[in-house]
Amino acid sequence: MLKSNLYNYKKPSLMETLKGSRGNYVSEWFGQRIYPNVRLDVGAVTDANAGKCPFLSDVLHRSTNCTKNENSKGVCTISSSSNGPRQDWLVCPYRVISSSIVTRACQLIFGLAEPVEPVPVSILKVDDELQRFIEQVNERGAGYVFFQDKLGGEISVIGTHRSPEMSFDVTVVEIRPDGAGGFMVSRYGILELQTMDYHGTYKHAVSNLRDGLRLHEETFADALKANLGKWAGKDVEGPNIANVFKRTFYQMLLKFRLAGEGSAAAGTVLAIPQSVWDSWQPFLGAPALEDESPGIKRLCVAPGSPPEPPLNAYICVFDLDAESKAAVSPVDIKYFIRISPERMTHHAFTEVPAHMLHSIQNGESVLATIKQRLGQWWPAFQVRGSKPRRKAAAKPASPKAE
Repeated sequence: MLKSNLYNYKKPSLMETLKGSRGNYVSEWFGQRIYPNVRLDVGAVTDANAGKCPFLSDVLHRSTNCTKNENSKGVCTISSSSNGPRQDWLVCPYRVISSSIVTRACQLIFGLAEPVEPVPVSILKVDDELQRFIEQVNERGAGYVFFQDKLGGEISVIGTHRSPEMSFDVTVVEIRPDGAGGFMVSRYGILELQTMDYHGTYKHAVSNLRDGLRLHEETFADALKANLGKWAGKDVEGPNIANVFKRTFYQMLLKFRLAGEGSAAAGTVLAIPQSVWDSWQPFLGAPALEDESPGIKRLCVAPGSPPEPPLNAYICVFDLDAESKAAVSPVDIKYFIRISPERMTHHAFTEVPAHMLHSIQNGESVLATIKQRLGQWWPAFQVRGSKPRRKAAAKPASPKAE
């Protein structure tokens, strides 16, 4: 029996060991994994690489500085256990701008046979890059560029008195030859990279990491391991989950609705980390998923539900492999979920209220709470055997030191 138990024993992963552990920590700094394990390559954050963003550098084909302010400089992700298990939460959209998320999203948006890597439009100001792109368009019949905040600027829908102005996080554009020796914009698509807002600031943790690197440059990785909790977690607060959902949901319904409609976007993809998707479950009634095609799922619906409109809209759920031995954690796409605004609103505004009403009617949780609270102040509502709440007596003032 002992031998059998040992044979079947599986050592828990680091993430399983950390499940439920408290605290919030900078988990990636300038792209380097520093929590829960330190995988940092000191050479990637010192000398010529000091202050550089590896992901912007990759997509722009030149060394590029991190664009964040001093209080959050270099912070890519935060590790939190707000969902129960410890997970990475994305706080910088550029962390995944050079990943397979973008190439696969481009493929789905434009209905391509293979994933395609779009290039940032700002790179075309470099003569060699522009010439290379022109040759690609002429050879393949199409090429793809994208606009983003620091990479050519965001594209917006102009507001009217009956509709709001709305910006797209990443706008992917298809360029084709126009048949007369020039080029034309054929179609465009929308890619949203969902980051998480955090309460408070990262400045204390960032200051610790910066000072630690300055004081222990040659042995920084070892010094970081010895002081990880103190340095990477200093005064880092938790994610503002409800605020992000409320801020994002309305915009995403509109952008999903634009997907594949007439001359509007060819498609829309919302890319969110596994941590964010998990945190959204109570707001969507924890919908079940079913397979639609390889790598693509959809939300399950009750029999007899009306068919969804054929929109080209998806949620991409991804994670970062924190247990990889690599200094830069690989991006792991979990799946794409085909979405429609109708399906999303059904889950958010029909399923969720139904669950809430069931809880209220069965458990009387709200009324019980109200009665219990009233009993703290009004004797008529006190539960038998309980004592009324008394206001604490003011402490006498301490005598002043002479």
